Amino acid sequence: MGRRTLVRSLGTSVIGLIAVLGVCYWLKRPEHVFLPSLAQGLPAEFEKANETFKARINENFPVGSSESVLVRRLHEDGFKQGGPFRENPGKPEMYSASFVQPGFPCKLVWAIYWHAENDKLTLVTSSYTGTCL
Repeated sequence: MGRRTLVRSLGTSVIGLIAVLGVCYWLKRPEHVFLPSLAQGLPAEFEKANETFKARINENFPVGSSESVLVRRLHEDGFKQGGPFRENPGKPEMYSASFVQPGFPCKLVWAIYWHAENDKLTLVTSSYTGTCL
């Protein structure tokens, strides 16, 4: 293979790679990625987004409301429910649901934690976090 052919092949490969990476980046933009309705439209800054998310969860699922409604809504919105857990032995059993958006440079996680008795929520808390490079 001649030098010219090698340079042309390498150039074509580099251009192809850049095109593929560009398409991947374009598809990962927020408007192309599914987000639960509860997670949409949050501020760009994590601290403000976390506070907005918490307020949204508390507004949609206040203490005293139905646990089954919360579970159904989170399932419909794409959250994955976790099993019961205890923060520590003296605390009541809690449940959780989370939505994880893996990505580069940040992995984003929206999580909701709750406790209920007789289908009535007695505690609801939430968080929006990101792990970035």
